[in-house]
Amino acid sequence: MFTGLSLDQAPPFEAPLRFFLSAPLFGAAAGVFILFFASAGYLLSPDTLVIVHLYTLGFLGMVMIGALQQMLPVLAGVKLPRPLPLSAIIHTALIIGTISLCLSFYGKEIFAAIAAIALSVALIGFGTVTLYELFRADFSSATVSAMRLALVSLLITAIAGVILLLILNGYLETDFQKTLLIHAAAGLFGWISILIAGVSYQVIPMFYVTSEFPAPLKKSFHLVLFLSLIVISIPSMVFNNHLALLAPLFLVAFFALASFKLFQNRKRKITEPTIEFWYLSIGSILAALLDGIWYALYPTDGALWIAGVLIIYGFVVSLIIGMLYKIVPFLSWFHLSSKGVFDIPTMKEMIDQKWAKIHLYLHIVTLILLLTSFYYEPLFKPAGLAMIIENLILLKNLLGAAKIYFAKKDEKGFEFPPPNI
Repeated sequence: MFTGLSLDQAPPFEAPLRFFLSAPLFGAAAGVFILFFASAGYLLSPDTLVIVHLYTLGFLGMVMIGALQQMLPVLAGVKLPRPLPLSAIIHTALIIGTISLCLSFYGKEIFAAIAAIALSVALIGFGTVTLYELFRADFSSATVSAMRLALVSLLITAIAGVILLLILNGYLETDFQKTLLIHAAAGLFGWISILIAGVSYQVIPMFYVTSEFPAPLKKSFHLVLFLSLIVISIPSMVFNNHLALLAPLFLVAFFALASFKLFQNRKRKITEPTIEFWYLSIGSILAALLDGIWYALYPTDGALWIAGVLIIYGFVVSLIIGMLYKIVPFLSWFHLSSKGVFDIPTMKEMIDQKWAKIHLYLHIVTLILLLTSFYYEPLFKPAGLAMIIENLILLKNLLGAAKIYFAKKDEKGFEFPPPNI
């Protein structure tokens, strides 16, 4: 019976790595689209929808599915069948589905059909198989419980997304705005935020040598957040009022403050770029909450734009970048050390800290340009250029850690001598 953290059950590094390395390519693609094709403005314009989904599906979806593949065997004792072929199928379907979805926003029905099929395989297929295995697991913890709720939210997000595609192409007449609200709420505050919380329970204490999250918070936060989404869905569906999203936004901001407290009280007071990415993420969600309150008092499209940029690019993307700069070097080091390979660089040496710092500064510039471009559109194109550069820097840094793994993985490692019989 599985009883806790078990690193020897981890899948091959190649399984999650393909997802991690694909993420910055989609981020760079979003920058190219902004630089050459898109314009800032209406929140539901095809241009905005393309940018949002290149990040939520292409960037965030890649990282989160890759991380789940790695963490499920380690933290829950759940070993997905044939991890390399499975990751190849999900990865390919997610690429095809994301690109097809973006093309479908410009009225191409054939791409809508391809997107619906491919994303169903990638998201609904992966979510269903993984959720089934998780509920069969003998072992449970706060992280496992959060993963279950996050995957339920993923299924809701994906199903609502397919329904939205059917509405846009004239196959259904269900209320578009209400379905869109469910899609956005389940995606941002269910799938993404709950999974971030569950992973943070493990990642922050392990990588940053902090104390554990308070036991009551670990036990209840993800459940309260999920229940809040169910509660707000009732007035949202009846009155079509997205102000109800303030409740889960407040809860996520509360969790961010709890994380900040752990960082402030960590045992090793060493400043590094990954911690600063976390601080930027925490500041962004707090600013998004203030902006949401402002919108409740003075509703404008500008306030909605700012909230969207702060939540997606400021909060989630910043945090995911910080995690990538820890997780990829750790996995490279772990898989080499588990083979008994000698002379492995430390995790910190696998990522050039100077380039990580440059990335941080450029990410802040991109965020500021995106926030202000709604009010001064000439800043939108520079935001796209900065986005391209920062994602190429991220790819360069992650490839550095991956190259160390591939260069050393076939080296002769230490072997224990056979026992004398």
